[in-house]
Amino acid sequence: MSKKWLVAVDDSKWAEFAFNYAIEFICPKVDHLYLLHVKDQPMRFASWDAHRDLQIVEGVEKAEDHRSRKILSHYA
Repeated sequence: MSKKWLVAVDDSKWAEFAFNYAIEFICPKVDHLYLLHVKDQPMRFASWDAHRDLQIVEGVEKAEDHRSRKILSHYA
């Protein structure tokens, strides 16, 4: 009977431990491993220069996307 494994990953040692634990006990031929990473979403705010603020938020979102992809590719 197959099992489904869900492992939350980030850049912490605890995530590395959880991933290694799952890998140790998973049956690769029948089990399924799902990785979950929840990325931070920058807070949107309003000020006198909305265009500049939007550029800042978009820059933070882009950096967080890059960080998230790097974390997931490390485990994949």
